[in-house]
Amino acid sequence: MNRHLTSSLVFSSVVFYGGTSIAQETPPPPRPAIVAGPIEVNGIAGKVNGKVITKNQVSFMLAPVYAQLVTQFPRRGPQFEAKFKEAKANIVQELIDRQIILTEFKQLGATIKPNIIDDEIKRQMRELYNGDESKFREELKRSRLTMEGYRELTKEKMVVQAMRSQQFSEAPPPLP
Repeated sequence: MNRHLTSSLVFSSVVFYGGTSIAQETPPPPRPAIVAGPIEVNGIAGKVNGKVITKNQVSFMLAPVYAQLVTQFPRRGPQFEAKFKEAKANIVQELIDRQIILTEFKQLGATIKPNIIDDEIKRQMRELYNGDESKFREELKRSRLTMEGYRELTKEKMVVQAMRSQQFSEAPPPLP
């Protein structure tokens, strides 16, 4: 038997069966996966009035736009990249505007009653999921949102809509 086997190629172990020993060759254990570096889980896309806008928020709002762009530009060339960058910039600006509006709403001391938010969520469930709550919750899970997180998102959307409609109702009529 070759006595010059290296331990990195072949490992020997001794197994005892009823008082006798049997030598077995076993393959080396698998090597741990090589990690290239840290993986970013989330990050800051911007700050407005001390509130953070996360990259996850941007990605969440960008997902449907991305899907639309992929079907529109299947080869993902320079046009795709330009449209994607433009959409991302628009979404970041929208989130900044939204945060400014939410801050103003808070400073006014205004509130939206919880039952109004619940009614809006029920309306969305009826219209988007044919009233099927299990499909709705499945979509929340797929989007990695809790029901409470979705309630907060819905509340924010309602606040922004209310504040914008108030702003436009106070605008002077257009001149002839």
